[in-house]
Amino acid sequence: MTINLFRRLQNLQPEAPVLYATLVVRLGATARVEFPGGGTSIVNNPLEIEAGTPVFVRDGVVTGPAPDLVYTRIDV
Repeated sequence: MTINLFRRLQNLQPEAPVLYATLVVRLGATARVEFPGGGTSIVNNPLEIEAGTPVFVRDGVVTGPAPDLVYTRIDV
């Protein structure tokens, strides 16, 4: 039995996080999203969700609509 070291290394890496964002502009199958901290990103939008909708983003892809949450920042 051979051990695939590359596959073992990949298993140690965490999965990409699911991020909350608001879809600002829809450009066909792509979109510009804005994150709660003010950052923006161009992502794939395979679901063709309309602008103004809160969405979940993972690995640069919109994975679905998100609930409309209130952003609260707490400094510790």
